[in-house]
Amino acid sequence: MTEATATDPGTTEAPGSIVPRAVQGDVIDAYESMISAVPDAGQEGIESILRQLAAVTDPAALDTPWQAGGLADFVGRQIIVRGIRKMPSDYPGPLPWFLIIDGQDVTTGAEIHLTTGAVSVVAQLVKAFAESWLPAVFIPRVSDRPTKDGYYPMHLEVVRG
Repeated sequence: MTEATATDPGTTEAPGSIVPRAVQGDVIDAYESMISAVPDAGQEGIESILRQLAAVTDPAALDTPWQAGGLADFVGRQIIVRGIRKMPSDYPGPLPWFLIIDGQDVTTGAEIHLTTGAVSVVAQLVKAFAESWLPAVFIPRVSDRPTKDGYYPMHLEVVRG
């Protein structure tokens, strides 16, 4: 069993803060075997990024497609996750990929395409995909209490599977 020291972009002290975490190699191996069935984003990932950029109405949102915190915009709101796709990540984290979430904002009915590298969220969605539990309704949550390091982990609350 090897230990890979990595960074978990799924925890935040404030938007954009990063927390170092150690993840055991066998845990990474288990998720790599599950994520192998998740489709690669490939050209569709690029098209999704281009669609998001075309819809930008505020210059401050021009980097939205590359922010793993894109899911943070939906904290406390119901989303339907219809599918996920993976893309390789250059981010120095425990997982060598991040996810593109294809779904819908339950409140507005708008189609959404979000990116996330939040380790807990990625783990939840990869498991849901592997078990054929998608589509499902979730509420993205950020912990009310910080970890001992002062960070606030992100996860998905299951509303309906």
